[in-house]
Amino acid sequence: MSLVSDGLAATIMNSPAIQRFWPAGSVCARRIVAPEVMRTISLARPAKRSLSFAAEAVYEVVKRLAIETVKDGRWQGKPIFCSDVRPAVSK
Repeated sequence: MSLVSDGLAATIMNSPAIQRFWPAGSVCARRIVAPEVMRTISLARPAKRSLSFAAEAVYEVVKRLAIETVKDGRWQGKPIFCSDVRPAVSK
């Protein structure tokens, strides 16, 4: 990241990352509008172990909200499910 602040490079990243790495006014950032930038995001969980009760609850809420937001048209995307990578339930 010092390459950017030293004027030797440029980078593409989201706004929170810019705010984290550089103080306000230390770099010039512009939103890319053409061509449209698209990205894939994932909600991940361990493949070989169960989540804690709290983590499972948060996972399910985030998953439900993401699915609803896509179905409502408020977020472009489509759910991708990986049903064969579910952790075994600990006994």
